[in-house]
Amino acid sequence: MRPRLALARASPILLMILGAAALLRATQEQVAQLQVRFDQEPSSGQKAKLLIKLGEAQFRDARRAGQQGDFNAVGLMMEKYRDNVREAFNSLKREHPKDNDFGGYRSLEIHLRKSLHELNETILVAPPEYVPPLQLVRKDLEEIQDQLLRQLFPKRPGEKSAPPPKKNPQAP
Repeated sequence: MRPRLALARASPILLMILGAAALLRATQEQVAQLQVRFDQEPSSGQKAKLLIKLGEAQFRDARRAGQQGDFNAVGLMMEKYRDNVREAFNSLKREHPKDNDFGGYRSLEIHLRKSLHELNETILVAPPEYVPPLQLVRKDLEEIQDQLLRQLFPKRPGEKSAPPPKKNPQAP
């Protein structure tokens, strides 16, 4: 009777473990599929939209890896995320260099702001040896966010513009 009771108690736990493993495998496959779609997307606007979905999936996987103590995986995921953000932003700049009302810039900036917040939380809980690489990723993402804001708001109040170049009196 005892073995049956032990098996009856162990079965739900075993099912939960198998379910969690299947869910992890499914999210990793989802990230891989989204990454392929992101890499192949020619439109910068669609690339920015895909980045939001891909970034959310990457952060979800990074949270799971962090909970399991795998901060090497967290670092690699965050570096890949940074590279994706850079690619999406460069794509937007190529296709829409002067169009600061373009929705792709705005949606990318909003997503990036949320991602920086989550990355800051990850840095707080990461072991000390993993903090410097994550801080480098954060620094790169902050620079991209600053460029995005400058693209969205080219005229900034309170910022002095560069003085006009002095005319050379000897020039004809």
